Amino acid sequence: MKKAILIIAAIGATVGATSLQARDHGEREKPAFSAIDTDGNGQITEAEMQAYRSARVAERFATADANNDGSLTVEEIVAAAREGAEDRAQRRAERMMSRLDANENGTLEADELAGRGDRGGKGFGRADANNDGMLSEAEYDAMKGRRGNRG
Repeated sequence: MKKAILIIAAIGATVGATSLQARDHGEREKPAFSAIDTDGNGQITEAEMQAYRSARVAERFATADANNDGSLTVEEIVAAAREGAEDRAQRRAERMMSRLDANENGTLEADELAGRGDRGGKGFGRADANNDGMLSEAEYDAMKGRRGNRG
């Protein structure tokens, strides 16, 4: 029993970490309310939330258990994490292509990416709190804080 709990915790931590990455990038959709509200009373109880989470962990475990032996090896955990990362990268690349491929030729050229870093100046405008067309050190620091210090 203890081994089963450790295995579920390991896959939960691995998948949870990749889920957090996805959520940080807006890629993970929230489940439908009705998927969690199993009794259909219009409210989600803590028990319903826990049951939903347990079912998701069991589903992820079964997907990661490539040889269906009821346990996960390090290799299976790594393979599941890589597959999730590859799926997210594929979706991200497809969204990027659809947004930025101005000439719709299925490839991105340097001129299509030029100026992309400033997102059309929107970020600068939001950071310029006093609308003077310049960033003070305080405004710059506030912008960095909102961006998580990504630069």
